[in-house]
Amino acid sequence: MRLFSTELDMDSLCANLSAFDKICSGTREGGGIAQLDITERFRWLTAVRSTCIQTSVARLGFSDDLDATFEVLYNELVV
Repeated sequence: MRLFSTELDMDSLCANLSAFDKICSGTREGGGIAQLDITERFRWLTAVRSTCIQTSVARLGFSDDLDATFEVLYNELVV
C-alpha cells in the first residue's frame, strides 16, 4: 500500500480493515451495522460511496475453475 502513497496512515488503514472484518463476522464489536443480517452487511460493505475503504464492484458468477477465473479477472481488472 505504501507504493500508492508515502503518506499512508497505517494505523488508520488497519483500524478500517479491522472494522470491515468485525462487520463481516457480525460481531458485537462491529457496532450496529454488524448486527444487520448478512445481506444488508454485504450491501453496506460494497456500497460505492463507502468512505473508509473503497471496494470494487461486486462481481457475481459461477466457475468450475476458480484459479483460472481469478487469473482472468486479475489480468482484466488489475494489470
